[in-house]
Amino acid sequence: MTATDIRTCNMPACDRTVPPRSGLGRPREYCDDPKHTRVARLRAEQRARARAAKNATDTPAERPVTDRISALAAALDRLDTLKAELCAELADADDLAAAIADPDLLAAELTAIRADADARIAQALAAQAAAEHAAALDRRERDAALAERDAALELQDIAVAAAEEAIATRDEAAAAVTRVRADCDQQLARETAVADAELAALHHERDRIRAVADTALSELRDQRTELAAVRQAGERAHDRHIAELAAERAAHRALVTTLTAHLIASPTLRGRPTPRAVPPPAAHRRRTARAGHAA
Repeated sequence: MTATDIRTCNMPACDRTVPPRSGLGRPREYCDDPKHTRVARLRAEQRARARAAKNATDTPAERPVTDRISALAAALDRLDTLKAELCAELADADDLAAAIADPDLLAAELTAIRADADARIAQALAAQAAAEHAAALDRRERDAALAERDAALELQDIAVAAAEEAIATRDEAAAAVTRVRADCDQQLARETAVADAELAALHHERDRIRAVADTALSELRDQRTELAAVRQAGERAHDRHIAELAAERAAHRALVTTLTAHLIASPTLRGRPTPRAVPPPAAHRRRTARAGHAA
């Protein structure tokens, strides 16, 4: 193993070295600790995201529709996490099935069994040949050699049966993995369809609320414009009334001054007391009262 082949465990906060895989299959990604697997890593990341989402939802919501959309996006993320977790479970199952049905391991085991059986058979045949060559040797020793040969052949048959059983187990495990994967895909499709429908309904509700708010804001602006126009018109009318009253008052004072001067200058009225000011006409008093009410 070179320095570039050394890998560390993918489990968070673990820096142990990943041992190499013997035989076929994907390279290992985790150390010898049985608790360090793909599922454990995904669950740890899910718990970290859940804590972050809880901290984010502790603050009061000012935009309920946007917050619900964010919550739905978080739910979709959790669905993706569940899908990744299921895929990790399937990958672990594939690794186990590959380890059980590794053809190299099976071939090595069968080779070792056959070599052992061949060795035993050779020993038995050698013993038989020696017994036959030396007929004077004890027959019981030859029978023992034959029995040993038969035992070796029986061991070979047992090994072949075990290999066939291992192949059948591998096929059953592969079929089970295929069924679980199909069920997971169907469930994920159903949950994705439900989430898409809920998201579309939230978008429609958001658009409806936004349209109602825009309409209300437009009406409020129109009313504000109308009120401003009415106020300006009232201020202009008030200014006109004030100007008219000031003009009438000035004309009245000028008339009173002129009449007073004529009366004083008249020879028939000399020596009489100075006349009092003439009160304003009734129409002038009514205009003055209306101007006061308008103000």
